[in-house]
Amino acid sequence: RRTSGGEATGWLASGNLAVSREAFELVGGFDTSLETCEDVDLSLKLRATGATLLSDPRLTSVHHGDPRSLPALFRGELWRGRDNLIVSFRHPLKLRDLPSVLSPLVILGTIAAVPVGLVTWPFGGRWILAVAALLLGGLAGIRAVTMVSRRREGLSLLTFGQSFVVACVYEAARALALVGRTGHEARRRA
Repeated sequence: RRTSGGEATGWLASGNLAVSREAFELVGGFDTSLETCEDVDLSLKLRATGATLLSDPRLTSVHHGDPRSLPALFRGELWRGRDNLIVSFRHPLKLRDLPSVLSPLVILGTIAAVPVGLVTWPFGGRWILAVAALLLGGLAGIRAVTMVSRRREGLSLLTFGQSFVVACVYEAARALALVGRTGHEARRRA
């Protein structure tokens, strides 16, 4: 239902989501085969029916499990990123979805390229390393430009730098989540 103050959005986090029972049942509810990203999947299924998802800044929730350090963020995203690509490829991809899909793949490729480049160094492996560094640098540059374009006035350079580091840790964990299977309980104990 439309309320004043709501703004259309692509997905809503399930920790702060209200949906009518009729709409929930129409799309089959949450996919229980997914361990993570089930809220994104539900949102995309709802939107596929023609529903408009609204984000209302007047509705807030407090999540007491937010990470307090970079290692905690890394562990959390190592778990949360598990089903990111599965959900991404279930639904038609839009241009704005490409960074979420390509970023972890490029990061994994650059990580894999390092040992290959080092082993093949005498045979031209330095070019593999150079391409990997360019790809990773390009990703970091895209992230920085995105952050600058969304930068609010009054945000200090220090805060911007800290935010950039957090974004890089987030992206690296999401990439490694595709190959390292960390369970929710292991993440919580760590």
